[in-house]
Amino acid sequence: MDWNTPKIYRRMMYRVAERLKDRYKAIGYVTGEAVGQVASQTLENLACTQAVSTLPVIRPLIGMDKVDIVNQAKKIGSFSISIQPFPDCCTVFQPKKPEIHGKVSDLDTDEKNIDIEGLLTSTIENIETMRFETQVLDQFWE
Repeated sequence: MDWNTPKIYRRMMYRVAERLKDRYKAIGYVTGEAVGQVASQTLENLACTQAVSTLPVIRPLIGMDKVDIVNQAKKIGSFSISIQPFPDCCTVFQPKKPEIHGKVSDLDTDEKNIDIEGLLTSTIENIETMRFETQVLDQFWE
């Protein structure tokens, strides 16, 4: 299951969001994914992670390159948050040879050996809310 771990982790994030959508009246999810930035962000892998979502996934950065994304983050004031020295799923769970053409059926099979419900319950019970102030722009692109 090693090569699917990052996608399973991301699918769990979507599942957590699904549990919270009513609490926050969410009508969609906004992510910072951009095609090809990392192995998990191929079109096949994005489809694998999104498959557990019932709401639309909005990806405003999808076609941007890393330099443009960093420049926008600096412009809106979120760059300093994004470079905090905390491990994320990319660094903690990155396999030696990542799968770049994932299949939903493979993930569904791998997840049968995981206590998804228990993990979700524990996660929801231990949520910590953090608020960040960023600059609001009238227009994202110039």
